[in-house]
Amino acid sequence: MSDDYDSRPVGFLGKLRNRKAITWVVIIALIVLTVGAGTIVAIIQFVLPGGN
Repeated sequence: MSDDYDSRPVGFLGKLRNRKAITWVVIIALIVLTVGAGTIVAIIQFVLPGGN
């Protein structure tokens, strides 16, 4: 049976709703990238003179 006529709403990750492992990997990767980028920016502002 195909999902082509599924009437459920399509979420943020669209067709990945049936692939829960891939969905969680993508969500965790986005969180890690966001936290990592924030940490790098904070370190750069702390280390460079005149960062305040």
